Amino acid sequence: MTWDPTQYQRYSDERSRPFHELVDRIVVDPVAVGTAVDLGCGPGHLTASLCDRWPNTQVIGVDIDANMLASAAALAGNRLSFKSGTVQGLATRCARRCRRFQRHAAVGTGSSVDVA
Repeated sequence: MTWDPTQYQRYSDERSRPFHELVDRIVVDPVAVGTAVDLGCGPGHLTASLCDRWPNTQVIGVDIDANMLASAAALAGNRLSFKSGTVQGLATRCARRCRRFQRHAAVGTGSSVDVA
């Protein structure tokens, strides 16, 4: 199945509320965030908002859909990039780098990944 970024954006208000509510719950020194990853980033507009929230952060949006990534590419810049990938693929790479990584729940994608 492919996604249509234009159709997706028609409901941006409904989609953005849960994103901002969740991000607002993250209590961290905004200067201390090195990298933030948005799984299932869609067309990238919410992912881009993380650059404003955390001014020293490298932000990476990950999505599996080529249409969404093509739309998001227009937003890419110095601290914002977009990559093709899956929740499982990213979880596997993260688990190899960080032994403390136990479980990742991807809110909005309906996915969770257990890593042994």
